[in-house]
Amino acid sequence: MKLKFLLMLLAGCLLTSVAIAQPPNRFIAPDFTLNDLNGNSHRLYDYLDSDVTVILDVWATWCGPCIASIPGLEKIWEEHGFTATGDSTIMILSLEFDQATTNEVATVAQYGIQTPVFAQGHTLRNLYPIQAFPTFFVICPDRNWEMRVGGIGSNPDPLYEMGSPCLPLPNTTNDVHTRMDWYEGEPSFCRGGSITPGFWVENLGSQTLTSFDVEVKLNGNTIGNVPWSGNLVQFDGAFVSLNTFSNLQVSMDLDFILKNPNGQTDENAADNQLDVLATRADQVPVQPLIVVINTDAYGDETSWSLTDDAGNIIGQGGQIGGYPSNQQTAIPITLPGTGCYNFKVFDSFGDGIGSGSVELRTNQGNVVASVSGSFGDEAATLFEGIDNTAIDESLFLNELTIFPNPFSGSTRVKLDLRSADRVSMKLVDFSGKTVKAFDFGQKAAGRHDLNITAENLATGMYFLTVQIGEMQTVRKVTIK
Repeated sequence: MKLKFLLMLLAGCLLTSVAIAQPPNRFIAPDFTLNDLNGNSHRLYDYLDSDVTVILDVWATWCGPCIASIPGLEKIWEEHGFTATGDSTIMILSLEFDQATTNEVATVAQYGIQTPVFAQGHTLRNLYPIQAFPTFFVICPDRNWEMRVGGIGSNPDPLYEMGSPCLPLPNTTNDVHTRMDWYEGEPSFCRGGSITPGFWVENLGSQTLTSFDVEVKLNGNTIGNVPWSGNLVQFDGAFVSLNTFSNLQVSMDLDFILKNPNGQTDENAADNQLDVLATRADQVPVQPLIVVINTDAYGDETSWSLTDDAGNIIGQGGQIGGYPSNQQTAIPITLPGTGCYNFKVFDSFGDGIGSGSVELRTNQGNVVASVSGSFGDEAATLFEGIDNTAIDESLFLNELTIFPNPFSGSTRVKLDLRSADRVSMKLVDFSGKTVKAFDFGQKAAGRHDLNITAENLATGMYFLTVQIGEMQTVRKVTIK
């Protein structure tokens, strides 16, 4: 019955409206024509129309990470460029961007750069969002592009990964397309919270796209079909925003399936579905926390913040100057009360924290949020601060039974743990005094049959407090 009601509620929220928006250049990479240092003319769309993926390498001759990335780019060029050994599937256009430099030819000779190099990269300033060196744009034949800020060294894999979603030039008439990394709704929510699903779509068909339908499924059940209308020429895209799902209580699996482009059967339905798991945020008892920062060699790029659901800053650090490189820093912080909190880690260069890490931990060492490796310029973790009386047992327990109860001497406590954790218990009388304590140590996920004793205790009612990691629940027991 609850599931049926939830389906009806979400369907009502979902089908009210659809909005579209399109920031400039999100899908169609702007065309340009430039002459390289040898006087050869290169037009972007000529390569894309030939089913060639293009990498724009935006750099400066004085930029250390740019120079350090030359070996990685040369590996791509030798394997996939227009060379005797390459397969001619990737073109690299190296765009020197600093208008004041005059040593491009000398730099090419010094480092043996084989790719086409251009001295007029600055002329693309208004076409592409260039704010730092090096910046790489991987442009697919369908004009779609991805951007990366930061060097690659001798490892070409980051650029290969950016180009992995590239599709060959389509030969279809009615073909609407989407990708998982185009989903932009919230990945998690706190109890009673909300999410607003939204995602990008692209017209791959030669026919201008004026309509399609979005079938929406919740946990495998269809809850509605949303019509879209607009006007997208081939390779153009739009953002589809569905109305907010509110008052959410449990995690849910959402499927968005694109159908019926221009009222016709989609000629390539294999790339038409998004499967999104919207998860309820973890619950953490309100208590002192610790931010533990292990920096990499660029600690000055690292900062963090903790905000409540109104955006108020509860704590922050590293906004000016970051932290010492290759060191650990621990910062205590206290949640002011219950509520929804967002812990964010930032990297000012935009390539993550490398070999470092940032963790938000409880005083007992349990990890609330953990960020490491490459995450771009920001990584966020949502969690809910609660008092112990508000804990949802289903998050950490499948079962808790006490038998016999009432009892004398001893009784058995049967637990079914959702995950491995430390287990302890205590008997508390009505005055709040702990009269017996039991420490069962670390227990694996699954069923456990544990014994507690009550020797030398007076008959009457007690509270049995069961502690599982940071979580706590209470049962009444009677000693006879």
